[in-house]
Amino acid sequence: MNVRFKYVILVFLFLSVAVSELHASYSLLGLEITVYVQDDGSAYVQETYTIRISGNESIQKYKESIDLLKRNDIQAWRDTLNIPLVYHLGGSPVTISDFTLTPQPIVLPFSYLNETTTSIVLTYVITPPANSTGLFIVTRPAPRLYKYVLNTDAFMFDKTTTGDFILPQNTKMVFVLPDNVVITKINPPPSEPEGIFPPVKGIKKLVWERTTVLSGFALEFEKEEPLEAEISAFLNKLERFIVDLYSGENLLPSSIITVTFLIALVYVHRLRRPKHGE
Repeated sequence: MNVRFKYVILVFLFLSVAVSELHASYSLLGLEITVYVQDDGSAYVQETYTIRISGNESIQKYKESIDLLKRNDIQAWRDTLNIPLVYHLGGSPVTISDFTLTPQPIVLPFSYLNETTTSIVLTYVITPPANSTGLFIVTRPAPRLYKYVLNTDAFMFDKTTTGDFILPQNTKMVFVLPDNVVITKINPPPSEPEGIFPPVKGIKKLVWERTTVLSGFALEFEKEEPLEAEISAFLNKLERFIVDLYSGENLLPSSIITVTFLIALVYVHRLRRPKHGE
């Protein structure tokens, strides 16, 4: 009976492998979008697609594609994997640069079904905002205070009939914020950390994972520039002004200004000197 059982197992394994070869394919297991927000309102974005590969034929095809396909040819990889590889932050209000597509090595098969997993990593830079465009609209309501408002028109998710974004299935979206910011508005509440009630500071990372619909999606935060930074910026501007003043065509006018300033300084000094007999 034990021998018969062994034969049954062998036949089952053989059929499973055969079926997997007949249905060799690629399927999307999950997507993680991480947005690293910079002080100037620009962002570095990384989108990681986790992919299951079924069947030896597909495994071999993927290995060959790493060598044959141009790594940054996103359309070629879409056609090969039959998976909708897209960058989800690329609407009309933003400018994207430094795009890369990096296929990762496959992981060793994890079961008798000749299946394995791998990932495709997309990275790109969203340039700083200009003329009311960009991922964040940055304003300066006070001399050392900067306000950042998320421009949701930059997102390329599907929408509900009411206009709310739909987070794709098995998708995790992460925002990594600049240091020392105060979150003034956030909606919907993130999965991590829980229990955020703006205004709140000391939070570096926001995660939306278990939310299917981003109802009324909004994110706003503020950052106060240290006084030392403002003084340093002023001194740098003053230094550039002086360098420009005493260079090139400005040399003669700047010399006249200097001589005039010295004469005025001497005159003021003489006026303040006590007269004889006083």
